[in-house]
Amino acid sequence: MDRDVHLDLSELTFIDVNGTSILVEAASQAPRARRIVLHRPPPMMLRVLEVFWPFLHTIEVVHA
Repeated sequence: MDRDVHLDLSELTFIDVNGTSILVEAASQAPRARRIVLHRPPPMMLRVLEVFWPFLHTIEVVHA
């Protein structure tokens, strides 16, 4: 059973640092061994994650 939370963000056109930080906070409060998997997030969101949370292991990015 996959306990991860999967989010399809392919139609998301904008998210700022505040929106991304809310997602990071949710991921950090998730039960142990559970991750948030982002499918096709917008490039700016990836950049924000890379700059502010480069070592975050509770969020996984899937480009395909």
